[in-house]
Amino acid sequence: MELLHIPLDYFPGQFIRAGKKIPDDFTFFIRSDDLAKLNLTDTQDKLVRAGGSVAKELTVKIDTEIKVGRALICSVFKNQLLSISMRIPKPPVASTQPARVDVSDWSTTFTASSDRGDFLNSLQELTNVLADEIFVDDAALRSELSGLLVITGATASAKSQITRGLIESHLKAVVKESRTRRPHFVAVEDPVEVYFGPKSCDIDDFLRNVETTDEPVVIPSHKLLIDYSPRLLTDCCDLSGAVADAKRQTPKVFMFGEAREETDWEHLLRFAGSGHFVVTTAHAGSLIEALQLVFRALKAESPSRRSAIASRILGVIHLRRETIGKKMVLMPTLWRRSLKGINDLTALGYSGVLPSNGTDKQNSTLGRRYFAEKLVTLARKSGETISGIDSIETDLIRKAIKFDLNGE
Repeated sequence: MELLHIPLDYFPGQFIRAGKKIPDDFTFFIRSDDLAKLNLTDTQDKLVRAGGSVAKELTVKIDTEIKVGRALICSVFKNQLLSISMRIPKPPVASTQPARVDVSDWSTTFTASSDRGDFLNSLQELTNVLADEIFVDDAALRSELSGLLVITGATASAKSQITRGLIESHLKAVVKESRTRRPHFVAVEDPVEVYFGPKSCDIDDFLRNVETTDEPVVIPSHKLLIDYSPRLLTDCCDLSGAVADAKRQTPKVFMFGEAREETDWEHLLRFAGSGHFVVTTAHAGSLIEALQLVFRALKAESPSRRSAIASRILGVIHLRRETIGKKMVLMPTLWRRSLKGINDLTALGYSGVLPSNGTDKQNSTLGRRYFAEKLVTLARKSGETISGIDSIETDLIRKAIKFDLNGE
């Protein structure tokens, strides 16, 4: 049988390490109609077509070299493509590192809007403020980020937009420092709200024309130096199956659209605890209620159990939408992982989540007052004339303090 051929230019030149032509850990995509080219058994073929996955040894030809490695094969993009994540054992040692990737002109479908409209702040401003508090500055640590990030709030609180903006912020930082491969973003949603790709891309047009594209398939996110595997639940059967597949896909980000069932939290936290960065959303009325969703689902009744779970959570955000004067305001509060935060949550329970000082940046819990002051400052610096900004600031801070004291 003829081997799958992957041309060398399928891989970004910046990611191919000095002294070797071919990366040892990579993902590529082929059309689902070409499944027969993978030489699967009848059982494996039926499994993939039914939304399952197959792990098998695969031989491919990259440029002029024959490579054998372990591959995870699963369906993505509404079952129209197959994502194949491959690892080649015993890679040569690299002698030097290539230059950083320039991401200064990144603009994606996940980029948060910079338009304020009727809001005091743009979603882009709010996303940047939250990213500064959640993500570390150290490039090496950022690349190895792990833990579960949960974005919560009521309906119409911009959970999805903030989630996408934070994911984009992280991917941008990871791509900038990437050396060996395109970072892999695996997303499980049903339905997919927004496909990740360049701002100008037309995903529907791409999917309509998959049959006419070259093989292996170059997907839109490759222009951003990202491998992107969007999966419906029909692609992977259920969350448990998606997580099992992701263990072989080496994702830098694993996103699950919305955690609704108690079993969802178990799967997500177990994967986050194995060294992966996991992002999801949930409906909750407050930060405390959001944490309760997680801890109750996992029956964390003892201090030791709470400590074990808290150590796997990178952060929990709750977004509250309020009308202040003539402006709408998204007021966040955030619990983020730290030794003190884990100890407080372990020893004091949910009362340890309340912000002890609304303006202290060193707290694990940053209250609504902390963010309100930052957001008002940004609004004032925007250059726009905001009618009644002084009274808006006064009312906003007053409300934020009340919410912090009441744990709302």
